[in-house]
Amino acid sequence: MARVLIVVHSRTGHCRRLARSLAEARRWTLAEVDYLDGGADYGRCALDALLRRRPRIRYGGPNPATFDAVVLVSPVWCWRLSPPMRGFVRDMRGKLTNVGVVSCMGGSGAGNALAEVERLVGRRAIGHVAFRQSEVEAGRYVEALKAFADAVEAGAARAHSGADPELRPAG
Repeated sequence: MARVLIVVHSRTGHCRRLARSLAEARRWTLAEVDYLDGGADYGRCALDALLRRRPRIRYGGPNPATFDAVVLVSPVWCWRLSPPMRGFVRDMRGKLTNVGVVSCMGGSGAGNALAEVERLVGRRAIGHVAFRQSEVEAGRYVEALKAFADAVEAGAARAHSGADPELRPAG
């Protein structure tokens, strides 16, 4: 079984709910990224997302390089990866080899968030799933999250066998 680290940033609790569900179902390690500058102010969050700012963050979890895969659970703000998760990925990019991405949003933009993660780490994600907040609130995510977790474990196993995801230039 693959050793998997889940790294979550959650402003309203939707992403935290998804991350905890994964951690409990698979017994994966859970860690959190905290937004130190303005996380309570939605206007600040939106502006940081639109301008692709890199706010101060705090990550106190284990070293991602010691895991077979890392699952990033992040909200999508203004059709973009949330700034706290962007900061985490930039800080840790050399330690993130096999990455899965879980996105949660009010409407759309998960594809943009996934593309940004892949560009930052320089490789394709081993799995991706996106949910709307309404789906999380209604509990309509369990089956899709299970399928995602299966894909992450399979992707980590493929990487160990030498069939790594295609490399892309990091930018």
